Amino acid sequence: MNLTYFLVNLTYIFLIRELIEPLPVDAVPLTVRKAMRIRSVATLCLFGIAAIIALKYPIVGLATCCCCLAVYLRPQAPGTRR
Repeated sequence: MNLTYFLVNLTYIFLIRELIEPLPVDAVPLTVRKAMRIRSVATLCLFGIAAIIALKYPIVGLATCCCCLAVYLRPQAPGTRR
């Protein structure tokens, strides 16, 4: 299960690169772009760590994965609310 989240998040990073990066800075400010990149890379690393932890301690790995998913309860990048 953790590997699935890892792969989905990896796809999300490529999606950001493909859809957001080519847009002009007026459409998506640099601070929002940076926040999106940091959040996606941080959660990717946490999902990877959770997958490794889950091999020995499945409950701890699941808890790490759930904490990581809590970041996505608010899908907007920080700084996008007006």
